[in-house]
Amino acid sequence: MGNADAVEVFKQLDVAWAKLDYEKMKTFISDDAYLSFDDGYVATTPQEFINKIKTEVARTQAEGNIYEWTTNYAFALAQTDDGDIETTGDNGDWVNAQFTSKTTNPDSEIDSEIIYEYYHIVEGKVTQWNQFKKTIQK
Repeated sequence: MGNADAVEVFKQLDVAWAKLDYEKMKTFISDDAYLSFDDGYVATTPQEFINKIKTEVARTQAEGNIYEWTTNYAFALAQTDDGDIETTGDNGDWVNAQFTSKTTNPDSEIDSEIIYEYYHIVEGKVTQWNQFKKTIQK
């Protein structure tokens, strides 16, 4: 298992994200991060990450939905050191988190989305992030 400190970083980022506190969110993102959204978009700076989230918030609201979610779980895993200084996956910890987002627009054909995210947290910063979604129809 990984370090509880990594889960705490995730929790703080999750709270800032829920509040749409973009300036606070940027403090958790490494300057040279690789952040992959479910639609294939990749952000490589904290500002690109925030810009994409702002776009997602606007899209969600335009569809008549509220931009919110329930955090189902989060836990940290640590990879075994591979002995190669060129690789970075074994630095820090990986936080695996799952969320549920319910559709609030009664006219939508979508009931909810299950969102899976993986955060690579090194020294209190997200260096890699991957997001995947599963859509549940009504």
